[in-house]
Amino acid sequence: MTQKRWVQWGSSGVEVLSRAICGGCQELKRRLQNAGIEYLDLDVATVDGRAAAAWYDEPEVLPAAAVDGRLLQNAGDVDALMREIETYEKTTARL
Repeated sequence: MTQKRWVQWGSSGVEVLSRAICGGCQELKRRLQNAGIEYLDLDVATVDGRAAAAWYDEPEVLPAAAVDGRLLQNAGDVDALMREIETYEKTTARL
């Protein structure tokens, strides 16, 4: 059974819950963009962002990211995602 997302969109299935004033949020989005990964940015200060946050049981740490409807549960998971993207960036930079 596939995980259900709060909204259906795009092909990559990555959603980022963020705030405009969050430096870590901006860094995660920059890295996703640099790696060519499409994502849906959901600012929790907006109606859509609040709805997404409610869907994902109000994550306490931002940025929060969901991949194919599965919320990365803690900052360590988001850090691991960022490390994977960084490795990808380094690998593609050498090509």
